[in-house]
Amino acid sequence: FTGGVVRPTKTNYQLYRGSADLAFVLKPLYEFHHRDVTLIGVYFANSGAGAWVEFPSKKLGANGTYESIGCDWANATNPVSDTLQPILSNEERRGCHPRGDLVPPREYNPLERGWCRTQALNPERSHNDGPYLDSFSDYGMVMTFGRAIYDRITKEFVACSRVDVKVARLTEIINGVKKNLGNSSKVALVRWDGTVI
Repeated sequence: FTGGVVRPTKTNYQLYRGSADLAFVLKPLYEFHHRDVTLIGVYFANSGAGAWVEFPSKKLGANGTYESIGCDWANATNPVSDTLQPILSNEERRGCHPRGDLVPPREYNPLERGWCRTQALNPERSHNDGPYLDSFSDYGMVMTFGRAIYDRITKEFVACSRVDVKVARLTEIINGVKKNLGNSSKVALVRWDGTVI
């Protein structure tokens, strides 16, 4: 999928061709963990237009929307570079929908989602986001796990990675752990910041 269909960019073709190289990785990872994972993917900046490759592939319908967070966050200084350049250029940021816009699935841009913003601003570690209602599927509540991808040579922001897990499945896993620990134990899912999920 590519936001470049709506707003063509000079990187569309390279991403389209290069994404085929990811299929041999994403498909077996998903199939091995299909009971736990609803999707696995890489979500590219694509010159501000957004683009992604994920498995399983899904056809985005005309129904549903998401609320854009905009791309003002990408004016922050690139956290992996020694320069004072922003994460995205002014031109790239202009490719995003403004904060608060309701965006149809056809115009989906991962740069406008909170999980991608968190990863891009804090690339030194992996992140989790949610639980939240999956906007474009019927999986219900999901949690997203992932990490930002910056080019090791140019230090440019390339993409965010994402693995979505059903909250119902996390609950099953936690309850299984609790059974193994015994009745006197308590088990909870807690974020890195201490928030109990």
